[in-house]
Amino acid sequence: MQNEPLRGTDWAIDTLVLTILWFMASVFTLGFGLGAATGAVYKQQFRMIRYRDRPRDLFGEFRSDFKSTLPYSIVHTVVLAVLVAGLSFAFLAADDLVLRIVLAVAGFEAALSFIYGFPMLAVFKFESYGHFLKTATLVSNYHALTTFQALLLLLATVVISVILPWIWLFVLVAYFIFSAKVLHRTLFPYIRRIEKADAQDAAKEGRSDADTLPGEQDVPFEDESRENDHT
Repeated sequence: MQNEPLRGTDWAIDTLVLTILWFMASVFTLGFGLGAATGAVYKQQFRMIRYRDRPRDLFGEFRSDFKSTLPYSIVHTVVLAVLVAGLSFAFLAADDLVLRIVLAVAGFEAALSFIYGFPMLAVFKFESYGHFLKTATLVSNYHALTTFQALLLLLATVVISVILPWIWLFVLVAYFIFSAKVLHRTLFPYIRRIEKADAQDAAKEGRSDADTLPGEQDVPFEDESRENDHT
């Protein structure tokens, strides 16, 4: 069955539903599921950007993506929470200007890890948490301009939500849409590189999947059936 083509209003409605699911998952897990819920939202956003169609089962796919990244996401959420709390306390207590600058840079890196970390957990497989943290740090610093744009979007979202709290939900919907576009430009080349490498390996080994790219278990949000729907 062919998916329904994605229109602007459909994208906004689906993102609104995803944002509500994000909020519910974050609250019901007492904040520990915040990262997994964030990653699940971005994974669906990336799918919509890439395939230009609506998800077949928005709730089911969100739940599956949420569960698949929950372990590492909980670890990363706790690490970030402890790191931010410690850096904030140290920054306020510090008297030395150089030390404050060092702490501010560390806080900036923590913000970058938040922006890139959860989307990357949702779409890439990592050997360990250390491998993930190293990769997220390298990617976020290498793509400095994109990172700066994503950080500005995050700061604008926080400021507007504080000034106009009654529209926070719609502000968050807009943030997920625009930040997903920004992050997708950075991450998509890495995704295609992995897909091509795995497809070449499959062809060399003569596997039956040589003419199709690997499934979601091996490669981020790859679903060839969606691409076949458009052919």
